[in-house]
Amino acid sequence: MLTSQGIEEITQAIRNLIDHGQYDINGLTNDIEPYSVTIQGSKIIVYFNFGEGVSGSFSNFKLISASGNIIAIKPDVLVKPDEKGLLMRFNFEIKEV
Repeated sequence: MLTSQGIEEITQAIRNLIDHGQYDINGLTNDIEPYSVTIQGSKIIVYFNFGEGVSGSFSNFKLISASGNIIAIKPDVLVKPDEKGLLMRFNFEIKEV
């Protein structure tokens, strides 16, 4: 059984792996820094904020590690108008199965 200390160490280790995100907009790949990374017990939530003033077709959201590897992918396609913001979220939960 995972202990609370074990879960805390695992979530912190994953938190330390996260470096940045990548996404495609109108066919071009861009990097983005995390807006926030939150640990809530066994859950890790990574937010990326795309503010007003940027518009287009956003797709292929990726979470990139400090070593440059892709940790997770969201292949969603979202069309964002210029006057609205967009908050993209990656959710992970550590649990024993």
